[in-house]
Amino acid sequence: MQWSGRGVEAIVRHIGDDRSGFSIGEFGVGTNPGARICANMLEAEKAFGTVHFAVGDSYGLGRNSSKHHYDALVDKVTIFANGRLIAKNGKYLI
Repeated sequence: MQWSGRGVEAIVRHIGDDRSGFSIGEFGVGTNPGARICANMLEAEKAFGTVHFAVGDSYGLGRNSSKHHYDALVDKVTIFANGRLIAKNGKYLI
């Protein structure tokens, strides 16, 4: 596996041998123009032009069960779906 980013190495070390901790437990696309990127992940994950994902437990939203759950937020995203450009640098094109 490969990974990069601030704080990721510590998370990988903490997950250790728990393979379920490396599965995507959540994935969402931020579409709320009133939400802002801030320390409160429940708001930040909804901010327009972002993508939120978490590794580990899916909190009952999916099938992955793990003792781990780590959120990540990517801003100014570019998204392709079925070969079609949906968003570029955080701006939706559809």
